[in-house]
Amino acid sequence: MEDLLVTGLVYLEFHLLEATRAQIPAPGREVFVPDLPVRLGGALNVASVLRAMGEPVRLATPIGDEYCGRLLRSVASSLELPLLEWPATRDGSVSMVVHEGGDRAFVSTADFAALERVSELPAAAWVHVPGLREAHALRPALSRAHARGSKISLNLSWYPEGLGALLEDPTLPFDIVVMNELEATEIAGSPEEALRRLSGRATAVVVTLGSGGALARFGERRLQVDASPVRIVDPTGAGDAFCAGLLAATNRGLPPETRMRWGTAAAARVLEIYGGVLEERFAPKDEAQL
Repeated sequence: MEDLLVTGLVYLEFHLLEATRAQIPAPGREVFVPDLPVRLGGALNVASVLRAMGEPVRLATPIGDEYCGRLLRSVASSLELPLLEWPATRDGSVSMVVHEGGDRAFVSTADFAALERVSELPAAAWVHVPGLREAHALRPALSRAHARGSKISLNLSWYPEGLGALLEDPTLPFDIVVMNELEATEIAGSPEEALRRLSGRATAVVVTLGSGGALARFGERRLQVDASPVRIVDPTGAGDAFCAGLLAATNRGLPPETRMRWGTAAAARVLEIYGGVLEERFAPKDEAQL
């Protein structure tokens, strides 16, 4: 196995559950609810799942010295996850995760300015970026890393105004591109058309379909896998976990079908918890390689 680098923003997430939303009081009043989950997410999701799967991974992210930075250092230490720190321009990035109808919406504030100041990335066989907006901020550093031999993996993470560049800008270097069904439809009108149009931009292009599994093209080869059965607690981080499983199997040189199965298995595991940070060791049940 070769070393992996996950680079991007870590978010402090406040989960406003659907049942809680109905209890929001009028100004001047207060109610107490059974649960108001607070988690870390973003780039930490992918790095934690890779670590849980036994991959040699590091997390490179802006970190401040206030609450968010101290919390991230503490969590990374408990996960035994190596941190590479860049100076933050503020305390941290924050998301309000609003749950409704089995899905979520996000209201976020993010420290993209800190990413724009990064000139070089540490050497790694694979560099994973958990969002296209982050990839744009890191573009010069990613291009130099790619020129030095690093392969680049990207999860789009809903950035509509930047999607066109994925098709039109050949200077954006990606080897794996993962998107969900909504993003694929926004790009090309359908998942199948997105696979066709992006197949020349990356070695592997994957569209996750939620309970419908995932579609992919590895070169000229089209693959489809079913989703792993699971009782869903929270969909947050499932896409990140899919990327981690896919990348773990890729790093081990496993065939495309196994890469896809590891992706769906990792996503299913994270669907069983709140947030996307996986703490305990995880191995796909149908594989003996781990």
